[in-house]
Formats: sequence, C-alpha cells, structure tokens
Amino acid sequence: MCVYASACLYTHNPIISIMKISNLVVTIICTVLLLRGIKTVLSLHSMYGRHYFGEYKQTFAATNLTKDYSKMINLSKLKVYVLSLQGVSGSHPNNNDRFDKFSDALQKQCGHDVHIEFCPGVINKIRGQGTQKGFLNCFTKALSDQHKYLVFMEDDARLRTSEFCNDSYRDSLWAAVRSDVFMILLGGHHISIIPFQTKKKFTKVVSSYGSYGFMITRENVKHLYSYYAWELSLDRPTYSPDLSLFTIAAHLKKSVQITTPTVVYHIAGFSNTWQKSRDQLV
Repeated sequence: MCVYASACLYTHNPIISIMKISNLVVTIICTVLLLRGIKTVLSLHSMYGRHYFGEYKQTFAATNLTKDYSKMINLSKLKVYVLSLQGVSGSHPNNNDRFDKFSDALQKQCGHDVHIEFCPGVINKIRGQGTQKGFLNCFTKALSDQHKYLVFMEDDARLRTSEFCNDSYRDSLWAAVRSDVFMILLGGHHISIIPFQTKKKFTKVVSSYGSYGFMITRENVKHLYSYYAWELSLDRPTYSPDLSLFTIAAHLKKSVQITTPTVVYHIAGFSNTWQKSRDQLV
C-alpha cells in the first residue's frame, strides 16, 4: 500500500501521471506565451501612442493657417487630389498619360467647377508601400486646404455621374452620414458590410479593397497621415493603405461608410500594385 498519493500515482497509474505532467508543461508554455503576448501588445500600444499622440501633434502644429485662404480660392468648387505616377522617373510606360486622361474625363463631367491637384506617386518594390508614401504626399498638400471636405482619388478612378461636381450634393452626402464617421468611401471592391447598417445613401463597412476614391475632413486627414507614417516606420513585407484606414478608424472609435451606390469606379488598365492589366472594377 502506498502512503503518499503521489507515490500511488506513479506506482499504479503511470499513464495518468504522464498525462498530468504533460498538461502541466502545456499550461506553463501557454502562460509564458500569454505573458509575452501581453508584453508585445503593451509595447506596440506604447510605441503607437507615443507616435500618434506625441509626434503627430508636433508635426502638424505648423499647419495653422496665417492667411485667410477662403478669400483666395472658390471653396464651392470641387477640388480633387489625384495620386498618379505620370511623369515619375522609373514608372511603367502605361502611366505616361493617365493623369491627363483622368483630368480630361473629370473636366468633361464637371466643367469649370473642378480644381485638380496632382500628387506624385512613389516607385517602390514593396507592394503597397509606394501607394502609401504617395498618399502622404497628397495629405501634405491637402493639410493647407480650407475646403470643408477633402477628396482624394487615384488616376484610374472615374465618376459615375456629374452630380458629385455640385457642392450642394457633396454637402448632402456628409450631412447624411453618422456623426462618428471617419471617412466616406466613394468606391471600392470586395466590400465587407455590417448587416442592417445600410441607409438611403450609405452602407457601413468593416473592410474594402481599393483606395481610388474617398472623402474625408481635414482633421481626420491628420490622423490618417500620422498612422500611415507610423506604419511606414515598421519593417513590413507588404503594405495595404486601403485596409489600414479601417484600423485607424477603429482606434478612434469612428466608422467608415461607402456611398450607396458608389460614386466612382476603377477603369480597366495596368495595375502598378500588381504589375499587370486588370479588368474594370465596379
């Protein structure tokens, strides 16, 4: 007869003993991994918070305007910041006239009621990084803009209707969204929506591919700039600016909504991201 329970366990139940030891080892390993995970999360939170709430405030402290730009520009005129690789050294030949074609198409629809601002893209071998850096160029230009809403497009975007050229229509779009909106997507593909979150003009989305058309306030551009810049400071194999905007929106406890139906579509042609021709995206 065994005096100690542990002795009996080892003497009479070797299989149960081994199982208990295995469970103990697994528990220890899981605990260590959990603690490491918590440490990593806290570290990232600290890094992100330090950059986002510290450096970004300093970066944009100089954006307070010293001139009254409302007297210098027509704020009722549509202004579009367009990301393009036309004329950028090293870009694919298919980019040679894309900005010109975009401008011609937009001016044909909007007439003189549009101002188009060229934003040079960036050539980079890491997928998505060039696009993200290019948008930083766009955001830098836009931060001195006094328009109520800032509109960004890529040169392969096209308007479905000239209705968007009208200031009153754009005002009605922003007035119709929820107060917590971070950004209005004007187009996208492979869209994931939240059920029962569709209103007359908008649908609340949790993810969408494509950053070829969106409308955003100047204040939220600051947040987006800061987050994009922080991401680019990390060493990543790929970047997805179209998905990253959902991350920063969630961090700010704001929503992303897409116009229903969409305002812009993506024409068929050569994709700089995928380095091949792609069909039109509705």
